[in-house]
Amino acid sequence: MQNVLDEATRRVGELIKSSRKRKKLTQSELADGLCSQAIISSIESGYDMPNVFLFYKLCARLDVPLTNSFLKQILDFEASSNFAEHVFQLCKNHKYTEMIEYMESSKILDQLESNRDFQTYYYYYACALYQTKGNLLEVERYLKIAIACTLKKPYQPKNQIEILLINSLGVVNLDFGFFEKSFDYFDTAYNAFLKCQENTENLNVISYQYGVFLYKQERYIESLSVLLKGFDDVIKKETFFMLAEYSLLISKCYKNIGNNLDAKKYYDKYGAFLDL
Repeated sequence: MQNVLDEATRRVGELIKSSRKRKKLTQSELADGLCSQAIISSIESGYDMPNVFLFYKLCARLDVPLTNSFLKQILDFEASSNFAEHVFQLCKNHKYTEMIEYMESSKILDQLESNRDFQTYYYYYACALYQTKGNLLEVERYLKIAIACTLKKPYQPKNQIEILLINSLGVVNLDFGFFEKSFDYFDTAYNAFLKCQENTENLNVISYQYGVFLYKQERYIESLSVLLKGFDDVIKKETFFMLAEYSLLISKCYKNIGNNLDAKKYYDKYGAFLDL
């Protein structure tokens, strides 16, 4: 376990260093108002792992997403399996600008016939726009176009793509600061997820993002309840997708309610799962 934690510490250091250089910041500029330059140097050298609070702040300053991708498994198209594979690989490798260009230039829209294919297309497109810091109103518009392919209000999503779409509206509205609307979307997606029979890793994000919303509302106990259940669900699937993110946020929740023992326990898990 110690070797795993040492490797995780090294990888975090490399992530912070490469992201800092990409942003063209000095160590002192990155550290400003957060910590000392010496701490940044120690982290980047792989000697120290930042605590959960500092890590969140560094990621925010460096525009580093805490989730690796919005999808773990491919979403298929009935019309073109080659198209689905290419888009998914671009997504998986975080080439979102290239993904948008490909989707806009390809003739795939002429090949789509089913509502589900159009829905999948617009979901991919909206998520790529979001990842490239696109206009939130545009992102929301494409998500709603996708939802309208199969759903009407009041929304009752039943499968993974519908659940992911409703959840994505929650994310967008949270960014807008529309907390009541985002809660409605997250709550709808979460309850649909609990009933969904599809055992797909893509849905690992649902409990996590609902937990993020509750955490930002300082509803730490409720956030913990959702996150711990989601953590256990991921474990039962025998997958590692999102476990690092779950562990980090669970640790932060425990810290905020004064449970330092469990906060450390889950922070240690975060270090181990980061490697996996």
